[in-house]
Amino acid sequence: MSTSSCKKDHDDNNKDDNQSPVTVTYTGAEYLGSYYLSVPRYLLCAGAAENKVLFAGGTNGGSVNYNNVEIYNTSSGEWVNSQLSEARYGLASVSCGQKVLFAGGWVSSGFSKAVDIYNAKTGLWTISELSEARGDLAAAAAGDKIAFGGGYGGVYSTTVDIYNSTTGLWTTAQLSEGRDYLAAAGVGSKILFAGGSTASTPTSTVDIYDVNTNLWTVAQLSSPRDFLTATVSGSKVFFAGGADNSSLSDVVDIYDVTTGVWSVAHLSEARSRLASATIGNIVLFAGGYNNVGNSDVVDIYDVNTSVWSSAHLSEARNLLAGAAIGDKFCFAGGLNGPNWTDVTNKIDVFKLK
Repeated sequence: MSTSSCKKDHDDNNKDDNQSPVTVTYTGAEYLGSYYLSVPRYLLCAGAAENKVLFAGGTNGGSVNYNNVEIYNTSSGEWVNSQLSEARYGLASVSCGQKVLFAGGWVSSGFSKAVDIYNAKTGLWTISELSEARGDLAAAAAGDKIAFGGGYGGVYSTTVDIYNSTTGLWTTAQLSEGRDYLAAAGVGSKILFAGGSTASTPTSTVDIYDVNTNLWTVAQLSSPRDFLTATVSGSKVFFAGGADNSSLSDVVDIYDVTTGVWSVAHLSEARSRLASATIGNIVLFAGGYNNVGNSDVVDIYDVNTSVWSSAHLSEARNLLAGAAIGDKFCFAGGLNGPNWTDVTNKIDVFKLK
């Protein structure tokens, strides 16, 4: 999942949602129960806006790609089914105000440039396009800018498609190096694209876009890796897990946008292909692929106290999707066995405590 600190549509002061320190304090999260997707799948994506969580796209690991979108209303408990404009997997999602955008991905004939835009307040869909078709890209938002970067579309892409949610206009920029399987997050006025790989060679590069100045800078993760995950709490962005050519990583690189300082923490176990989500001061890193197979571990980090705890998914899996809204975290789909066709439709819900 990609994470954003996009300006809310109704915010007259143009403040970024995650620019201020976390003021509400929670103590952790606990497993609430499980639901099921309409069809089992992995390499799907998830996003959240208003009081809704959406799970979109994916593949069964065989010859079937999906355009299914399940929409969960966390307030009422109601589920509604919808559809993307085309079936695809390896797409990117990002939330901005009351909208959730799903972009790119792999289709049966190659790659997609479709951008499906869902308005969580009205329930209506609109459609736009990326400048180039590609899958395995990453997306994040800050201010009124939404950025879709990297991916693979026959070549490893350096392209960043930038959508201005205020004007509705698209522009493009370039990453410092082309790559797929990267992670992205938006915090304050910054959008960060971190890690990824080119021709199976992981990178530690972090491209940082300032949405106010339109300037780019480059930083480095503490170690090169792909298949990592990103999430944001307060002024901090977290890049967790992943893999290099020889090993899995337990590293969590933490960037504080207020101070510009990087620090490092560690997951309870090394793993890649995990998912993450945040509410307030509580950050969850769920599932993934560890040194012996699929993981059911959920590492829980309290940003205010720097204390770690843990919980468990109802079943171990990797290449799942995660999102959170209100007081609920949701982790859906994934691979639950050793084969690419061992696919689950389980959705595990955790609640703040």
